[in-house]
Amino acid sequence: MKIPAVGVYRGDSWRVAKPIQYVPMNKIYGLPLRITEDNPNHHLWNNNGIWWLHYTIYPTAYTSERIRRSLRTRSLDVARERRDRFFHNLKAMVEARACA
Repeated sequence: MKIPAVGVYRGDSWRVAKPIQYVPMNKIYGLPLRITEDNPNHHLWNNNGIWWLHYTIYPTAYTSERIRRSLRTRSLDVARERRDRFFHNLKAMVEARACA
């Protein structure tokens, strides 16, 4: 079942949002990951010398959940490696769940 598109404010202008697709509650609706060359520290933050990973998942089309995990390191390079490995494993898990 789809509902009509609605307007969404994106920074400096209004745009038409894509129609919302209803999905079962037990499936992850979306896993948007943005790690770009211009911001290699996206999803990372330093809290008193310890690097943390933070990201948002969307269990349904209407809900979001912010996740924060300690990467248990003071090294930025190690934090980036752990973040990349974590997202790789999370993406594989989501894809396996979608195929099941």
